[in-house]
Amino acid sequence: MEPAPPHKRRAKQGTDENLRAGSIAALVDKEVILEWLEQCEVEAGKEEERPAEVDLVWAIAHEESVSEWSRVINQWLQQHREPRISLQQLYQGLGISWVNLWLGLLLGGFELEQPGEFYRSEVWIKAPVPQKTSKVEKI
Repeated sequence: MEPAPPHKRRAKQGTDENLRAGSIAALVDKEVILEWLEQCEVEAGKEEERPAEVDLVWAIAHEESVSEWSRVINQWLQQHREPRISLQQLYQGLGISWVNLWLGLLLGGFELEQPGEFYRSEVWIKAPVPQKTSKVEKI
């Protein structure tokens, strides 16, 4: 089996503004990342020899389960039966990361409110109203 030809990396370069600010972060095309992952797989030959970065990229890609986070948030809110709860209290109660919590709230359709000034007040989450199930009898 012949080794695959080397791939040229086509990562986008950081903007001058980002470089002046001391940042070396830049956008990278999805195709470039996928090519890099494939190349690492070919070069390593076996899964045990893959670079740790490859495992990290795959873990991040598979980690995003917004529906699961939303379900956990909803379940926690239903258990605590408060009309509303602060974002900080929800964060402490759930023990999930801030990013996962925000994604679960924003993409899960929860009602958020922030009374008062933008930077000086807490964010509150209104608990969803429990769905009443009706029993329909068959006749």
